[in-house]
Amino acid sequence: MRISRLLVAAFLTAGCMPEGYTHASAEVGVVAPAPELYIYAYSSSMYGAWRTSYLMWTPVTVYYVSGHYYRQPMPRARAVVVYTRGSDFFFPPRERAWRGYDKRFDHSRAPTWSDHRRAKHKEHGRGRGRPDA
Repeated sequence: MRISRLLVAAFLTAGCMPEGYTHASAEVGVVAPAPELYIYAYSSSMYGAWRTSYLMWTPVTVYYVSGHYYRQPMPRARAVVVYTRGSDFFFPPRERAWRGYDKRFDHSRAPTWSDHRRAKHKEHGRGRGRPDA
């Protein structure tokens, strides 16, 4: 079984397939990355006061790997729950009273201190959907 996989991999990388087979080019072990997500820091001016606006946010799981966040799971990626509203993804509020407030939020996958340090910042009305420079 292992030898047959190695032969197939050798044929694919060498570009030679037996007569009657179509040519397929592929790199073995390379995963095409999904589009990177920009995760913003929570801002009450952008997303509303959390005590009254949190029901308009949707908790979603994103995956952190090698300094980037993605929607799709990847090998060795760490799952992190964030919120989305419109096209923005943002970390939850950091206030102590927030913990446990939203029962939809999976606190076992809450962002770490390091995640919050990586958050992008944007000003009201500027850079919708893109990180500020």
